[in-house]
Amino acid sequence: MQLKDLYQGFRHPDTIQHLAKAIAVEAAKVAGEVNIMEVCGGHTHTIMKYGLLQLLPDNIRFIHGPGCPVCIMPKERIDHAAALASMPNVILVSLGDMIRVPGSKGSLAKFRSQGCDIRPIYDPLDTLVIAKDNPDKTVVFFAIGFETSTPMTAVLVEQVIKLQLNNVLFHINHVLVPPAIDA
Repeated sequence: MQLKDLYQGFRHPDTIQHLAKAIAVEAAKVAGEVNIMEVCGGHTHTIMKYGLLQLLPDNIRFIHGPGCPVCIMPKERIDHAAALASMPNVILVSLGDMIRVPGSKGSLAKFRSQGCDIRPIYDPLDTLVIAKDNPDKTVVFFAIGFETSTPMTAVLVEQVIKLQLNNVLFHINHVLVPPAIDA
């Protein structure tokens, strides 16, 4: 079996068995355990759903990590965002995957359906366009993510200052992975 065939048939039983054997060969070369932390709850779900634990050798151990920033967002933070979005003349902006996360009073999608101006974005810098197009409104950027997405928020803050946009506020919710790994 060639490598290109493996990529094309990653759900094919023969491919899975081949990969499991190849992993077992490599794992046998390691003294002790191989610890793999999956960070996101979606990863954990997939590992369980497809029985990956049963396919791998005993010295490979999955450690269930902290969860992605979206999955582990405390309901209170969603409630804060919903309260901000419910204020007059406010546009709440956040990365799209936050919109469906439930708070204690419902998701941001629910508040959006009730008339709150909540806008999912792909790129934090889209906030600049929204703020420029709506100078009479307060635009609140609901920032989420690990250390890897924090620089994007920092660039947005820098641009807001540089462009002297006085109608942009930030609700920062970045989380750190190393403390979870250390624990």
